[in-house]
Amino acid sequence: MPSFKKIFPLFVILFFFNTILFAQNKLSQQTISRLDSLRKNVQVAIGKNDSLSIARAYYKLAIKFDYSGISDSADIYYNKALSIAYKLNNNKAIAVISNSLATTYGDNGLHSKAIKVYSDVVKRFLELSDTSEAASVMLNISEENIEMGKLQKALEIALEALKMRVAVSDSNNITAFHLQIGTLFNLIGNKQKWKEYISIADSLVKVNKKYGDFYRRMDILSELGAYYLSENNYLKAESYFDTLLTKSKKRDYPRGIVTSINNLIPIFIHQKKYKRALSLAKKAITISKKIGSDYKIISSLQQSAKLEIKLGEVFQAKKHLKEAERLAVKNNFPNKLIKIYLKLAEINAREKNYKNAFLYSQKYVTLKDSLNNIETKKTITELETKYQSERKDKQIALLNKENLIQQVKLEKHKRTVIIIVILSLLSLLLLALFYYHNKLKNRNRILDLNNKLLRTQMNPHFMFNALLAIQNYILKNKKFEAFDYLSKFASLMRNILISSRKDFISLKSEIELLKYYVELQQLRFENSFDFLLKVDENIDTESLQIPPMIIQPFIENAIEHGFKTGNDYDKILIVNYFIDNNFLIILIKDNGIGIKQSNKNKTEKDHKSFAIEITKERILNIKKMFGEEIKIIVTDLTAKGEKGTEIKFEIPLTLMKKQND
Repeated sequence: MPSFKKIFPLFVILFFFNTILFAQNKLSQQTISRLDSLRKNVQVAIGKNDSLSIARAYYKLAIKFDYSGISDSADIYYNKALSIAYKLNNNKAIAVISNSLATTYGDNGLHSKAIKVYSDVVKRFLELSDTSEAASVMLNISEENIEMGKLQKALEIALEALKMRVAVSDSNNITAFHLQIGTLFNLIGNKQKWKEYISIADSLVKVNKKYGDFYRRMDILSELGAYYLSENNYLKAESYFDTLLTKSKKRDYPRGIVTSINNLIPIFIHQKKYKRALSLAKKAITISKKIGSDYKIISSLQQSAKLEIKLGEVFQAKKHLKEAERLAVKNNFPNKLIKIYLKLAEINAREKNYKNAFLYSQKYVTLKDSLNNIETKKTITELETKYQSERKDKQIALLNKENLIQQVKLEKHKRTVIIIVILSLLSLLLLALFYYHNKLKNRNRILDLNNKLLRTQMNPHFMFNALLAIQNYILKNKKFEAFDYLSKFASLMRNILISSRKDFISLKSEIELLKYYVELQQLRFENSFDFLLKVDENIDTESLQIPPMIIQPFIENAIEHGFKTGNDYDKILIVNYFIDNNFLIILIKDNGIGIKQSNKNKTEKDHKSFAIEITKERILNIKKMFGEEIKIIVTDLTAKGEKGTEIKFEIPLTLMKKQND
């Protein structure tokens, strides 16, 4: 009977799952299905009693809840993951999980708490020498300062974050930085700079998806729509918001849906479709409350109130504005409060309640002056100008290299001491020559290996025999068989040519290539042997990367030499892929004559022996480049009284995942 300690964690999980069923019943079937899958992953990890795997499973579940708008559940699982990370003293895991948790604090209006957590995360990433991630978290701190109305500080932090990213030449998701800075210029009323930064972000994501993930691309659509809306270009604005709505619905992204709805409302107002606009506003309130975002709720309440005033529903408008005021005060959203105070002042003035109208007017003026005074705008403009001069050399060079910004002239200034400059230039020149010499040497070695690899894979003897076998089918009028194998032969040749140009390909592509190859070998040898391929269902073959055709020389060796003699038994070749202790294991097993007898039968060093040597050299080169070792263990089963040979590959999962980072 299982002990209480073993079943208690499962009991806790089931308890929390039941508490969120009500929140889930409004989600799409796609999201619910994904949440169920992530729950099962948690249970599997707990069953394995692997703390790090449990933390990862909790974290992934929390992220899905977060993006689905169920912030309470997200907090629960973020904290569970964080607790395990602290016990393991895993600094990187603590930083990553804390960063996501801080985001939920910010969404719920706890800006000071969020900034405190973010600041600790920045410190941890810098201790890990990960300047790039530290810069990303600084951008989150900037956003929290925006929500608190501290625009000057927010811009200073955002500009510093972008400068840090450029300094380390990391352009992954770089659009988020330009979006943040553009948003700040919008808030201070500088529309020219707003458009400039949003346009840079838009041009980046159109060139390469790595510059901005799905959520950043949705933000760009929102900002571009907002810009054209501010220019009264309703047709163009509506186009961007419609695209945002369509893509958000397809991805089941509630925040994107409510943002697009809120922004489509002013367009319907311009078209005098007030009832349609009010219907959308009420829908936005419902979705905002569902995802638990007070900021979105306030925006939706404001939109609804504006329309209710126009349609004469003043009582309902005041009710919505008072609710918006309460949430804005609670969450410290000064930018929202300004508009709420102004609208309440207008309503009270219309109702001739001049006392309340005056009080709200005072609140409006005081708050507006504190956020938008001339000195603040001047300081912010000076900050941006200072940043532009500091970033010019590094950022423009980086973006030019990526063909994203037009070529500009970079000015060089003379240094004070000429002798130091000359010595520095000479030193740099020597270092550059040394670097490029080694780089060229390494590149030539890799090209040579690739050429050798291609020659071994496209063995003329194998190609001739495969085509001969296909021809035999044609002569026997077996058209379908001939067409099938010719198609496989063409696919194999094409995939070999493509893969030979890459250092790594997906495990899925490698397995498909192997299937084509073995099937053609079976054709060549008139199906004299069987082939069994086993792939563990838990292996994500699309995300894992592997050196192309790494096991092919050993497969061909087994077919060419292991099955070379004897037809008095059923020959079988088995290839098994499974994961064991953070290694991908590839087990190649045949019931042929074995290594010892095979070596006796060889009269000279043949083609495949050469291919195996190249494979070993490739593995050695991988170790030098990535610091990861691929092990090959060869066992002659005849020494154990069995038939055949067993080849075991042990490939670190860290190497296979590293290629996707």
